Amino acid sequence: MPTANTRITITPTSEAHADLLTNWAILEGRTLSSLCSNLLENAINDAISKGTVNPQALEMMNELINVRRNKLKFEYGKTLTLEKEKAENYLDEIESEASVDPEYEKKFQEWTSKAEEVWSKNSKTEEKNNVVQEPDLENITGCLKKLKLYGGYELDALKILTDASMAGIDIEKISDNVNTLDINADAGKVDALKNFCNSFLLSKGLPKTKTNNDIELF
Repeated sequence: MPTANTRITITPTSEAHADLLTNWAILEGRTLSSLCSNLLENAINDAISKGTVNPQALEMMNELINVRRNKLKFEYGKTLTLEKEKAENYLDEIESEASVDPEYEKKFQEWTSKAEEVWSKNSKTEEKNNVVQEPDLENITGCLKKLKLYGGYELDALKILTDASMAGIDIEKISDNVNTLDINADAGKVDALKNFCNSFLLSKGLPKTKTNNDIELF
């Protein structure tokens, strides 16, 4: 079971902001802590999307998420198996009833067809939203030159930038943000680049990019 989140005490930078937050919460019929939590979450997501979050902290967060995901594998797999058995038993019962009642069988086919039609539309919409485009080779090359990486690190950055470019992500903006960070080591630059790009990929519902140095826990 997940543990309770760490409680953080925040002091507004001005009394005017404190009044603003208090009145805002009252007018929307919510608690002050709920409003502040929502605003903080939006600010964090905005910092990740703009690439202004500390890259090391972002990497640590992603690693923790991966560890929790691996811990969930057993329970998730167990739940899927049990739910599949329930669904199969339920469908067997319905099909058994439908086999002796032509009118019920007609309704059964109508209902299942309707569901499949809706799911098919949703699937096509998701595919449309995740269309992969051709990589912008000129832009990728320009970004690599800006990063000034060498050897294997340049190859890792090339793969990261190519994956991001194919997803329609602004790789020039991300590369510029990496260069503004106080990182001298090539490995650190590649890690920052990967964290920024992965944040955008995940926001689009796409898988994270991987380099040769990535190791799966399982």
